Amino acid sequence: MLIGIFNIYMMKKLIRIIVVFVSLAYFGFTSINYAQSQNGIPVNIAKLKLNGSITLDIDQQSFISNINTPYTINDYYSEMSEQNLQEIIVGENKFYFKDGVLEGFEIYDNSFFVGEVLQIQVGQTDADITARVSQELQAPLPNNPEVIVFQVNRNEGLNEVGTDKIVSIAFTNGVVESIFYIMP
Repeated sequence: MLIGIFNIYMMKKLIRIIVVFVSLAYFGFTSINYAQSQNGIPVNIAKLKLNGSITLDIDQQSFISNINTPYTINDYYSEMSEQNLQEIIVGENKFYFKDGVLEGFEIYDNSFFVGEVLQIQVGQTDADITARVSQELQAPLPNNPEVIVFQVNRNEGLNEVGTDKIVSIAFTNGVVESIFYIMP
């Protein structure tokens, strides 16, 4: 019985790793024809707040005081960036901090949404999201996207790229499966 539970847990981990890899491969090795730039849809960092109030450059203490839910903190070594990070786990979600500042996240449940107006959340359909993205960001998207990529921009102008991070939204069968804030 215990081995069966462990196998299910490991399969979930493997699926998450595959989704991250596919998102990165899709972003890094293909051109995104529907985007306004080769790097994804440019969007100001202020429009991508978590749950409407948590900025993507938040410090660790402020993040903890904003989440108001149980969490676990672990030391985490990122093989991708070869850095030691602090990992905060909230439900199924993981938030990574380097030197006390949010470095990235992986969202797998609907307890967090991205964007004050966009409000992109795990479990939403692609039709809901593409309509809001098209309206709010004036960025046309194809029907049934597999991945939507936002190039995070710290400047005021929409077409100015000011960072090397992306927010990637992965879909499975037309439904948001995960949301990542990462360096490609």
